[in-house]
Amino acid sequence: MESAAPTAIKPQQNQQTQQVNEKDRKIRQLETKLNDILKLKEKQKKGDILQKNQLEKINKETELQDELEKLKLLP
Repeated sequence: MESAAPTAIKPQQNQQTQQVNEKDRKIRQLETKLNDILKLKEKQKKGDILQKNQLEKINKETELQDELEKLKLLP
C-alpha cells in the first residue's frame, strides 16, 4: 500500500520531464536554424548568390531569435 503514493508522483514528474525535454529540443532546433542563418549570411557576404529559400531563412532570423528568447525565459 505504501508504494501507491510514489506512483502518484511519478506521472507528474514524468510530465515535467517531458516538458523540459520538449523545451530543450525546441531550443536546440532554433539554435541550429540560427546557426544555419549565420552561415548563409557569411556566404552572402563573400559574394555567393543565395537561392530564394535561403533568403527566406535569413528573413526569419529576428522571428527565430525572439522565439528562442521567449523559450529561454520559461521555467
